[in-house]
Amino acid sequence: MYRLFCLVLLMFGTAMMLGGCAPKLAWEDNDAFADFLAIKDVNDSLAVTYLDFMSEGQIGSSISLDIRNSSNNKIGFPDDWGVRIYLKTDDVWMEVSNKTTYYQTHEIVLEPANDEFGSVGSTIANPDILNESNPVTIRVIVVGNIMNGDVLTDEQAAAYVDITLHP
Repeated sequence: MYRLFCLVLLMFGTAMMLGGCAPKLAWEDNDAFADFLAIKDVNDSLAVTYLDFMSEGQIGSSISLDIRNSSNNKIGFPDDWGVRIYLKTDDVWMEVSNKTTYYQTHEIVLEPANDEFGSVGSTIANPDILNESNPVTIRVIVVGNIMNGDVLTDEQAAAYVDITLHP
């Protein structure tokens, strides 16, 4: 009986490995994120964190974000941190505009990580969402470019965080 159990367990494990059980990116099955599928470095070199203690967490309010570079490379960002915001409605992600006006007039650069915590920058975003009567889920994505010395490369790094906002 024990041998039969081990055999079944081995067959199940083999089937799972051959069946392609590799983890998928959360947006792989959604056309809204098609332009991000080419970015291989997602939530690896960069991490974005929602600072709920600095935000109201309500629809219509600004949200505060920390962006952390944990790589060994500089990462450059446009003046708006490459922020894109998506709203989840009926299991479909739809892009919404960001009402934030960014006043930086220069490229933003996060230095390479110099310890286990990485190099950090902060920004805000303000999703343009109508005052819903129910909580909503948004996904905030930031996108930057890996730098070679002081020159931006075509290689992108991105990070995202899902946030629930309340009425």
